[in-house]
Amino acid sequence: MIAKDYFDLPPRVAQDAWAYSSVRDKTKYNVCFRPDIAHDLLELNGAMICKTNPLKTHVLCVAVGADENNKILFYPNGSEQQKQVFPEIERSVP
Repeated sequence: MIAKDYFDLPPRVAQDAWAYSSVRDKTKYNVCFRPDIAHDLLELNGAMICKTNPLKTHVLCVAVGADENNKILFYPNGSEQQKQVFPEIERSVP
């Protein structure tokens, strides 16, 4: 509400989103888009399901697309779908 009440500039003219520092890590930022603008400007190509530890993040699988019942489709790391949507992922043994 603080952002909306005090920092809300005209949408599409001056402001499409808000950026603010992360609570967990002050060297990183979070971005909050206005929903209608986000749907117009952004496209979700997929998501990664990961397991992290202090040394590394391991990708368990990726979610890419949905079936005819609108159920999310999951594919293992190393699959053709993962390579096409997330080619930057390196395959590694957990």
